[in-house]
Amino acid sequence: MSDLKSGTNEDDPTMKLTEILFLNDVIKKHRISGAKMQMIMEDWDFLQLQCALYINSELSGIPLNMAPKKWTRGFVQCLKGKQG
Repeated sequence: MSDLKSGTNEDDPTMKLTEILFLNDVIKKHRISGAKMQMIMEDWDFLQLQCALYINSELSGIPLNMAPKKWTRGFVQCLKGKQG
């Protein structure tokens, strides 16, 4: 990581993958600790959304409570405009 003012030097897909791995770990810990199924299912839904945004961040129909606060680029957006 670089200093706080300029953020990180990681690209968007790398950061999204980090979020996906973190959420997977959260779900695993909730299952082990015996969390309510509703909480695990909410985590699961959010994980599915993050996986979809990892591929294409221009999805439509995302519920407002799950919409990302910051727009990021998915693989589709990274590949647009590339030639060859």
